[in-house]
Amino acid sequence: MRISVECFLKFMCAHRFCGVQPQELLNLWGDDALQWAREVSEHPVVVEKVGRYVAIHRELKGERSGPRRSALVHESFDLKTALIQQR
Repeated sequence: MRISVECFLKFMCAHRFCGVQPQELLNLWGDDALQWAREVSEHPVVVEKVGRYVAIHRELKGERSGPRRSALVHESFDLKTALIQQR
């Protein structure tokens, strides 16, 4: 089963950093997909990148338009792209 990076990031953010498991998402996955998600979510590189992704989006909530916001948006996009390329 292939899932989008957006879907995986939302799952990771909700599960790892908020302690929430979106049940409607889990209901769509079979045992193999859930095992894969567990293995990937525990990998140190993924934990680091998702952690930074979440931190960036927290910063963006209060950041006004300008060079700092643009840099954060670009970094967020780069992290998402890196996760796609590592699949």
